[in-house]
Amino acid sequence: MHINLLILLDAIERREDASRLRVRGLEYHQILELIEGAVAEGLIERTEEGLQLTDRGRSTLTSRKWRSLLRGPEYWILPKEDSRIDRLDPDEIYLPRPNWADD
Repeated sequence: MHINLLILLDAIERREDASRLRVRGLEYHQILELIEGAVAEGLIERTEEGLQLTDRGRSTLTSRKWRSLLRGPEYWILPKEDSRIDRLDPDEIYLPRPNWADD
């Protein structure tokens, strides 16, 4: 199962828009194809209120195997490499450079 499908299922469960999929680079037609595929697989259904997860979709989303993918490395916030400093001695004091010093 692809991570984009899991993000779609999670967004439907939380009643969110498709912004997380758009941030990942998907176009609207790709999101529509993803929705149609999920409907065909029986993971979601169209109702008068909108899209809803089926029991199969809910169990797929809540399974531990797939839930861990939604918290994978691509969602971690990592420090920028140019912001790292060399390891300091315990007695050394580090004073960060002020932002106005760049001007």
